[in-house]
Amino acid sequence: MIPTSPVDFICTNISEVYEINAPGWPTYDFDVYLPTMKMNLQRPLVWSDEQKQSFIIAVLQGKTFPPVSINFRRDIDVCEVIDGKQRLSTLYSYFKNEFPIVINGEEYYFNDLDNDLSYKFCTTSINAFVHYDRPGETHLTDEQKVAWFLYVNATGTPQQDEYIKTLKNLIK
Repeated sequence: MIPTSPVDFICTNISEVYEINAPGWPTYDFDVYLPTMKMNLQRPLVWSDEQKQSFIIAVLQGKTFPPVSINFRRDIDVCEVIDGKQRLSTLYSYFKNEFPIVINGEEYYFNDLDNDLSYKFCTTSINAFVHYDRPGETHLTDEQKVAWFLYVNATGTPQQDEYIKTLKNLIK
């Protein structure tokens, strides 16, 4: 049972991610606790350093990435991250200089980027599907959040590991 009320598609840029939990901005909930199920919707942060570095390098190269999914609870001013925790957390952590990218054996934290790359990073588009609570409507249920997560992450047939390896070998 996916949300039946409208889900808007928006485009923002990474610089807005930096405002996470700043005064006047909504709080981001990256775990999304489901009280009726007594568990978090989102898994813990699991990306390795190599995965985070590859993602940031791809962003700096101007590559696009899949949209994130957000449930915006206006009543409590919270954006629940239904899908995209690893990506958004990685962007935010890199901006806060919590890890470097490694290029040709050299480490580069966000503060080490030149003005052009810093600007490119900050203005990279983030596409998002956002469900906004509408006046007079009920909030998404835990079941609807799970259904939305499964729709984004488990619809279709997963790629076989062997096929992925074959494709990766083609670009080495």
